[in-house]
This record gives sequence, structure tokens and C-alpha cells, in this order.
Amino acid sequence: MGNANLIKNYSEYLCFRSFYTGFSVEDNNLPEAENLDDAINFIKQALSNIDRTAILLSGGMDSAVILPFLPAGSTAYTIYHSRLESTEVEVAQSYCEKYGISHVPVLIDPDEYFSVLDELMLAKKMPLSSAEPIFYLAARQARTDGFEYVATGAGTDARFGGFPRFRKSLSSRRFQIKIKKKYHNPERILNNAVSLDYLFDRYLVPDPDGGRFKQSIFSLGGIGKKVGVIDSNRFLREIGFERFAFDNAISHAGCLHIAPFTQFLYNVDDTINSSRPKYFIRDLFERLYGFVAPEKLALQKPVFLLEDYRPSNLELFRKDIDFSTMDFQKKYLIYCLERFESLRLAGKL
Repeated sequence: MGNANLIKNYSEYLCFRSFYTGFSVEDNNLPEAENLDDAINFIKQALSNIDRTAILLSGGMDSAVILPFLPAGSTAYTIYHSRLESTEVEVAQSYCEKYGISHVPVLIDPDEYFSVLDELMLAKKMPLSSAEPIFYLAARQARTDGFEYVATGAGTDARFGGFPRFRKSLSSRRFQIKIKKKYHNPERILNNAVSLDYLFDRYLVPDPDGGRFKQSIFSLGGIGKKVGVIDSNRFLREIGFERFAFDNAISHAGCLHIAPFTQFLYNVDDTINSSRPKYFIRDLFERLYGFVAPEKLALQKPVFLLEDYRPSNLELFRKDIDFSTMDFQKKYLIYCLERFESLRLAGKL
């Protein structure tokens, strides 16, 4: 493939599930919560000008802390798959019973999950995260049931201390190693992958533990490298790992996305957060429910699929990709990218 910009985008997608578009999250003018009472007031404010709404409710903390403040007549939708042994339906149902909210479990059919990929990619002009078809199918059910708004707990990981393993003083190289371990090292997947240094260099700041910051460029093995560490908090806010996923899926279903946690900030103490991730959200949950938040299951996906998948586009993908230890998430990224490339080659993008 000769399109350098396309390969750059594909390399970015395999590394953090999105193209880098230059779009950033504007946090400068957002109000900041000083305490839990402030957070509750901000959530109420985000939901104040709408009538009844749907909410995508899991068994975890993020969506649960929004639930008590939904307008009258709202309904919660919880996703599950019939072939998975454990679901979040019962836990989510208990949250709804506490606050008198109607609850609807949504069965995700595997065939339907894959059938909506193309239309979502055409709408987004990007390949997808593995959660996106699920968000869309649940939101589509809500729209069928007459809801115009869909609320979610989106934004908590990026703004309130999620992904604690990344919130450390890490060089660009070490930060990339961690991300590529979580998702993919594009150089091991694509025939012509590009280095992502150009993107991560945008987030370099002085090392707080490294003494006087060297502003110069040094050369190692003939390759120039900028000195510093990644501003991980800004990286997670502006790029993160679910970029555009909620908005694309919910808007394509014909609904407006309401995400209260994207409308205010909180100054997370990284020392506390390292031992108690998302402690602010945990404290909010305990205030509202009276007990410690249960451990969250990973978002329910049809993990029993793609077991035998191997890419057929060997112009784009390497022949020697090691699938032996790949989980559904990693296989899905390759599969979805191959489908996206097929749409592009067919002239649909």
C-alpha cells in the first residue's frame, strides 16, 4: 500500500483504537468539582433540561452513579450475551430496584453484532472499538422504545483516574510499550507500519522526578529523540481508548448522547489513585448505594467468535502474525481494520 497517511491512521488504530484526527477535548472552561456534593450537582445539572431518558447501565460504578438522578419515566438498558456464563443483569437490576427505575436487559445477537459494523464505520469514517456495535444495538433498542436521549458513564476513565497503569512518569518509549501490550504493536501486524513517535511527542513534558529538564534534542543511534515523560492525564483525556465510540454509536441510533462526567473535572490525586483507582467515583458510589462498588466485569462481548479468524489481505497485513495468545479484543481490531480496508477498496469511504 502506498498511501502513507492511511498507514499512519491504521497504525494509530491498532495501538489505541482510533485515528488521531487533531480533535482534542477542551477542558479549560469546564467547572471543577471540589467534593462529592459538587459532583452530584453537576450530574443533576447535566440531566436537568431533558425529560425521560434511557441509560446504558452496567454492573459497575460509572453508569450506576448517574442512575439516581435520571428524570421520571427513565429506563435502564443492560447488555448480555446468551452464551456467556456470567452477566451484569442481576447487579444492574438491583441498582434499578433501589431507585425505582425500569430495567430492560438487551440480548446481543452475535450475527447482528457483526452485521452492523459496516454502517457504523461508514458513519464514523474509522474502524471501531469492539464496544461500539454493542452501544449502538442497545441505543437502537432505546430509540425503538421511544427514547430520544441516552445517558452513559462515559468520561470517567479519562477524567477520574481510570487506566492507573498508564498514569505514571513514563518516557515515550515506555508509554508506547504499555499501550502496545494492551492492544497492538502495529509493526507486528502491518507490512508497512509507521512509528508513532510523532504523536506521543506531542504529549512530552518535563520529568518531575528527573531534575532540570533538558530542552535539547539528543541523538541515540542516529535517531533524534525528545527528552521528557508523557503527560498521561492529558493523553488519556484527549485520545484515550474509546475515542468517539459512544457518540458515534448513539447518534447513529438516532439518539442524543448525555455524558455528565464529560461536563466537569476533578483534580485526581495520583498517589491515592494508584492504590485505589477511580477513588472519587468509588466514593460517590458508596455515598449513593451504601456499600463498596463491586468489581466490574469487562463489557460483555461475543468473545466466543473470531476464534479461527485470520486476515486474507496479505498486502496490508503481515503473514507471520502470532494469533496463539490473542484474545477477542486483539483479533477484533485486526478483523475490523480488514473490513474497513475492504470498504475503502470498494470506494465506499
